[in-house]
Amino acid sequence: MPTLRDTVPLQKVKITKKSIEGIIKLIFICGFLSIFVCVFTLAEAKGLPDVLQVARKCLLVAWFLLVLFLLMWNPIYQYFYFKRYFYDMDEKNIIIRKGVFAQKEITLPFSFCNLLVSRQNITR
Repeated sequence: MPTLRDTVPLQKVKITKKSIEGIIKLIFICGFLSIFVCVFTLAEAKGLPDVLQVARKCLLVAWFLLVLFLLMWNPIYQYFYFKRYFYDMDEKNIIIRKGVFAQKEITLPFSFCNLLVSRQNITR
């Protein structure tokens, strides 16, 4: 017998929407923090030992790599979240399993369902 997810599948556009949403948030946060990192690492600092001058340049490279990693991580995470998301129902319950690293199972009895709210975001 096919599961509910097989008969009513999630839309794959959800991965794209969630990824774009996360990337936009990261761009704003990282962009704001980059101002301070760049000011600290690129500002002229006379009298600092050579070790600290090199450390400042390494900090700038590390910050760039961290931002790049975070921007690449979001779509990959959303893809695996989508692949591991499962839902089905039986006579009395809706069963939802979700999570990338630690899967969590939620069993929701139909008797608890008295209001259905559809969430929409800016990309929808």
